[in-house]
Amino acid sequence: PHAIDHYQEAIAAGADNPDVRTDLGNCFRFIGQPQKALEQYQIAQKQNPMHENSLFNQAGLFADELHDYEQALKVAQEFLTRFPQSPRAQSARQLIARLEHRDASQ
Repeated sequence: PHAIDHYQEAIAAGADNPDVRTDLGNCFRFIGQPQKALEQYQIAQKQNPMHENSLFNQAGLFADELHDYEQALKVAQEFLTRFPQSPRAQSARQLIARLEHRDASQ
């Protein structure tokens, strides 16, 4: 929680960019505030639609914390479409496979 204050201070001081927003989102995610995390990831995407981490983190957040598997699948597929050469592409494929397997087993 202390880190949240520092990130918010940095944003207020003018250091508002997708990396700071994504890090702030991660802080919210790890203290159990997934909606606030999602908000920060979405702001980061609006600031820079080519920011890979904020989009990738959304997919995991939807899957693991929000349990919105349909949205997680959609975001993970969007990630692969937009960033097929990303170092995280394989992780996105694994998430998609996990989500599709989950749907098939229900």
